[in-house]
Amino acid sequence: MSAYNHLKDNKNFVVELQNHELNEQLMLINQLDEDEKNVLIKIINSMLTKKRMMDLLDSKPNI
Repeated sequence: MSAYNHLKDNKNFVVELQNHELNEQLMLINQLDEDEKNVLIKIINSMLTKKRMMDLLDSKPNI
């Protein structure tokens, strides 16, 4: 089960966001069809994975 499906199925899940622009974007994303949501989630996950890898490589000591 993907993280998105888990959140979608959990009706009691609440997130408090202080960034109103991000909150509005998330509401608009929620209006997309399932295929579009899944593509967007894959893109976001890919970018986050790249960021984590770059952070790991940057913190690696030079030998």
